[in-house]
Formats: sequence, structure tokens, C-alpha cells
Amino acid sequence: MTTTRLRIAALPFLAMGFFLIATRSLPDVLISEDARLVAVRTQDGALAVNRKRPNAFSLENWLRAEGTETVRKPDELSSASTAELIARASAHHFLCNDAICVLRHESGAIIGHVRKTDAAMPRRSFRELCGAADLVVINDARIDRPCGADGAQTITARDLARRGSAEIRIERKGRDALLFNIAYAISEPHRPWHEQRQFSRAARGLGPYKRTRNAPEEAKKHQQN
Repeated sequence: MTTTRLRIAALPFLAMGFFLIATRSLPDVLISEDARLVAVRTQDGALAVNRKRPNAFSLENWLRAEGTETVRKPDELSSASTAELIARASAHHFLCNDAICVLRHESGAIIGHVRKTDAAMPRRSFRELCGAADLVVINDARIDRPCGADGAQTITARDLARRGSAEIRIERKGRDALLFNIAYAISEPHRPWHEQRQFSRAARGLGPYKRTRNAPEEAKKHQQN
């Protein structure tokens, strides 16, 4: 009898739990901590990703969080220009060339991911992307706010190195204004157990370490001097 009463008493809490799950606000954009993987929730509930071979661990967690099993891989258009990708931007999946990937969110927001910032991504392409996109994710810690104060919202590898992975909810404010609500996995100022983040190369705005071929010879000359 007591067990039956406890079960009945638990029903309102169970119903509330189901209600909260059903009505929770899901992120529109998910960005990995290393700035390499971006996923966008499409209108039909799938996840469109910017890589043909996404990180399995991150993707599995994101699919579970978004409540879907459908992944849409990007279309690779290596010869397409930045302007062409933007003009053909789809709400179904990312379109990518060698340097960038672009997707048009259901809100109308153009979301871009910069894969490479070397010769494959000339300054003109950056200007075109900043001028047309609303959100730009840059896989390079050395670049800071390339779109300027009034340009596209940008998230760089440096931001993510300091604050962890990000999730974004997009709101439309009126006909033309878009609001990007960005939540990072780690807030600043850092807790004591997060202090080490500020000392990584990416967090300091440095590129990946590259060992030169003649490093031992240079070290030996330095010691002799």
C-alpha cells in the first residue's frame, strides 16, 4: 500500500520531467573546443556538420543532446569561390571549398567556418565572408576579430582554448537583427582548476608548435656562443 502511494506521489514529478525535456531550448549551433568541428541543427532536426569525418566522440554527444540520429555531411566544392559558396548557401548542409564552409540557418543567418587561413584563404575571401556572414568560426588562434567591431560575430580558436566548447542559440530581433546567445563550457574568470587554460599556445594567440629541421644545430650554436 505504501509503495503504491509513493508511486502515485511521484507521478507529478515524472510528468514535470517529461514536460521540461519536451520544451527545453536546444542549441542551434555547436562548436568543438579545438574549433575544427561545427554542427548546426537544421529545420527538420538533423545535425549538419562541416567535416566529412567528424570527431566521433563529440558528434555522438551532440546527437544525444539534440535527440537525433541524422547527420548531414558537407558538400565539397573545392573549386568554388567564397562568393559562390555564399550565394549557394543551403539550410540543408554545409558547402565547403578548401578554405571555408558555409551554411544558411533557418533564421536566415549565414554561418561560416574558416578551415585554413594561409594562402588558401586570401584577404579578399575574408572580406567577402565577413561582409556576408552573420557568424564566423575561425580555426586559427592567431587571428583576432578579423571582421571588425561592426562585422560578423566571430569565434576563434583562441576563444575556445580559453573557454571550452560553445553552444549558440540564434534569435531574430525584428526583420534584420539577429542575436547570438553564446554559452561556453567554461566561464571566466577561471576557477583554480581551469587556470592552466590561459597558458596553452592557442590561448596565448599562438599557432601550433612546429619543430624546425635544424633545431638541434641552432641549439648547439647557441650553447657555443
